[in-house]
Amino acid sequence: MNTESRLEASLPVEQTPPSADSVLASLRELPFVRRAEQVSVREEHALWQVDAMLEGLDGAEWPLSLYLRAADRETLDTHLSMGWLSDVDQEAVRSSVAALGLVCQLADDVLFYFHLQIRLLDRLAPDAVAVLDWSAYQARPGLWLREAASTAVPPHPQDLWTIHAVHDEKSDLVWLHTHGLHRCGLWELDALPVPRQDVGLIGQLMNSAAKLWLDHGMPSEDTPFLAGMHMELLWVPVDRALDIGGPMSLGGAADRDAIHREHRATLFVSDAYGRLDALLPVLHDHPVLYVSDTETERATALAVERLPRLRRILDLGGGVFQCVIKLAFPTDHSEGREHIWFNVHGFHDEEVDATCLNRPHDVSGLHEGSRDHYPLDMLSDWALVSPFGQMGPDRIALAESLVEDPARLAMLLGGAGEA
Repeated sequence: MNTESRLEASLPVEQTPPSADSVLASLRELPFVRRAEQVSVREEHALWQVDAMLEGLDGAEWPLSLYLRAADRETLDTHLSMGWLSDVDQEAVRSSVAALGLVCQLADDVLFYFHLQIRLLDRLAPDAVAVLDWSAYQARPGLWLREAASTAVPPHPQDLWTIHAVHDEKSDLVWLHTHGLHRCGLWELDALPVPRQDVGLIGQLMNSAAKLWLDHGMPSEDTPFLAGMHMELLWVPVDRALDIGGPMSLGGAADRDAIHREHRATLFVSDAYGRLDALLPVLHDHPVLYVSDTETERATALAVERLPRLRRILDLGGGVFQCVIKLAFPTDHSEGREHIWFNVHGFHDEEVDATCLNRPHDVSGLHEGSRDHYPLDMLSDWALVSPFGQMGPDRIALAESLVEDPARLAMLLGGAGEA
């Protein structure tokens, strides 16, 4: 299993690519770099390569490699098709002639080291037009790199992987599978063909399972685990899953190369190895998907940090962006908190005027449709909702770029209206 994390920054076409000497000089300025040196090229098509040893958590050594190579045209279109890049960003990537790569292992604290990888790449390629994530087969805007590097809060766990959807043109079914979990030391996840209209819900379930594995480790084969309330799952290797599921026109053996076959775990409902779509009634009915304390703390920290930017967007957006906010309420029968989504009507100093969107499970006196003013110290997350999709704190720079360019916003709204 290839557990390396590989990111490549596409450099602007007008920019002179960095030399090995300039990269070495930048690295040696950092206090946690123990040594760095130019070495013989091992990376395919690389023009130069630098190996470095950094000081990681608790003084542990953390090795990595940096390299420069010409833009890889063979894989570029694959990455672009899997990413959410504007036409301008895509053109900039296609015009780029060089990429700066950083490859490493993410060690035990995966999010910490992934964040450090991002921050180093941003330091060495601050004008990157995009990032090609070879581990997750996705292209990300250069803005994503700069935003993720600008905060002390680690990136969203879901930035570590992507869920790819393969459609069957002859049916209404979709094969869902992840890329990127291998670099976390985990098996990739598969869902046997699911109904096209429910891809979003099954994707949420897969993301929930992946985040639980990231925090608590991968359960043993055939061992049930809870991804949410009334949602008990288990996994089996793909080869065995194909025997359980029987012949399939999508996601079967004929569709799988080594990347889509090795170290892949297919999720089932634990009751008689049922398909995930058996949980659709639960997923449609205000599901409670479990979130770790670590992720809750991370999301809360970033939501609070970027709340002033959210309020500015709502002031400038002219009603284009709507806002939903997640508030944490003490539960009636435990010492925990229940995190509940609300539709925002407005902010007033340190309070928010909002209407409850969920059906609370263990918070008396609150019900779906309740409207009130709530203190902002209850904040645990938020999201902007727009014709261009939903954007959380990790994606706020995209919303800012739209409200600060009224001409582009008007053009995009015209296109959204025609659709």
